[in-house]
Amino acid sequence: MMKNIINGVKNYIVRLKFFDILFIVGTLMLSIFSVLGFTGFCALSICALISGILAILIIISKYINIQKNGKKLYEKNININIKFGNIFKENKYIIQCESTLSDSIEKVSKESVQYKYFLNNTEFEKKNKKYKKYDLIRVNEENNAFLFIISELDKNFVAKCTMAEYVDIIVKICEVIDRISKKEVVSITLVGSNIKITDANMSKMDKLQLIVNILKVFDFKRETSVNIVLHESKKNHYNLSLIN
Repeated sequence: MMKNIINGVKNYIVRLKFFDILFIVGTLMLSIFSVLGFTGFCALSICALISGILAILIIISKYINIQKNGKKLYEKNININIKFGNIFKENKYIIQCESTLSDSIEKVSKESVQYKYFLNNTEFEKKNKKYKKYDLIRVNEENNAFLFIISELDKNFVAKCTMAEYVDIIVKICEVIDRISKKEVVSITLVGSNIKITDANMSKMDKLQLIVNILKVFDFKRETSVNIVLHESKKNHYNLSLIN
């Protein structure tokens, strides 16, 4: 019985909003100060000071926890988990390629997941097969790794697109996820992280929020779970607590 009560209290605390916690703590402290003989402005000042310190500690703690453990978002038919890690350690993943696979590895951005993948999988270069935008290529017999062409390099080996084209790329990624998920979690990286948006100035955080927004409104045919895996070395580019 007591164990159930304790678990119930824990679950309630987890569901509490930030300002609910401050209100409860503030009310409790005012009651304590009244018992101790502190009244009026003195009690309010002490209460405000302690509440302010508590608020800062809660915000810092929340930020550290989310940066470490990731951010989970839930909408109808879609569960989104944003985290830092290695895409190649996920069970089922999509690698977005920012050039056709026939392009030499030297032309591909060394910051891209595609480059890291090609370092250990050179068979695609040897085939020299031509692929076009939005081609989906299964790369192993386990059917858990896919390459998806989202753009082609220009003559200066730079991937560019407009904002409208970038939105279309994200929608196409959603369609691929819907097609291959089969009730399994599908992992992606930041869509078009190295693509230059020609008519908008977008940071990595801006791109991440846009991806989340489109995932939320996309009409998935079944309940779907998606991991957005961000590289550990890029943590300073993101504040996951701001993503909603």
